[in-house]
Amino acid sequence: MSHITKHLGSRIRFYRKILGLTIDDLADAIHKSKSTVSKYEAGLVGLDIDTLFDIAGALQVSVNQLIDCPEPSPQNIFISKGFFSQPGIYYMYHLENTSGSLLNSVIKIHLPSSEKADYTAEFFNHVDSYDNLYRCQYYYHGTVTFSDLYTNFIFDNQTNASEKAFILAVNSLKNNGLSHGLVLGISSSYLVPTTYKAVFSRSPLEDKAFLVHMLQFTKADIAQIKRHHVLLLSDSLFALRNT
Repeated sequence: MSHITKHLGSRIRFYRKILGLTIDDLADAIHKSKSTVSKYEAGLVGLDIDTLFDIAGALQVSVNQLIDCPEPSPQNIFISKGFFSQPGIYYMYHLENTSGSLLNSVIKIHLPSSEKADYTAEFFNHVDSYDNLYRCQYYYHGTVTFSDLYTNFIFDNQTNASEKAFILAVNSLKNNGLSHGLVLGISSSYLVPTTYKAVFSRSPLEDKAFLVHMLQFTKADIAQIKRHHVLLLSDSLFALRNT
């Protein structure tokens, strides 16, 4: 079958496992046999539109989340200049909010299918390995908006509809392959809204000591918060490293 059918099958399997459903459970929910659902997940047979909507309903996701295979993009679509200038994978680093250990995450930007469609993105929060991004602690799906100075992401947690993540990243033009920003979300440890620093890269970074230094809140950060009553994102952080 086509790569689209295989992609759809992998998405069905992914969301089924997130919900903790067996193939039998899904088959019962959509009134199909176990062997038929197995063929769907393996990408061996195509789905009719009614079955596609039935599966999306049973898995508690939108149809778009199942059929998010990238489409050929019109030649007149361009992303604005800046750090996030191309579709594809961007590596994100932040600190765990209780232990302070370094966490690896990935943002994947997709081109829209038409001029009027939104840019979409996936957010794989806290990945164990770059070889399988779907083995992450939290998986988000959302939209992207661009401006000359900043790129904004709004993500929905795919296993908790009430939880969103907001990322504001600097479209850095002067730092080769690096940018930084702020992430707002709900802490899984404290169950309250939190904000933390993030560093973005076009390739994996090996200098862990540099990353931890960049992501920690400094005395200057705390002083700014006390003075202005807001958390300010300063480019002075990147004066520490000339890349």
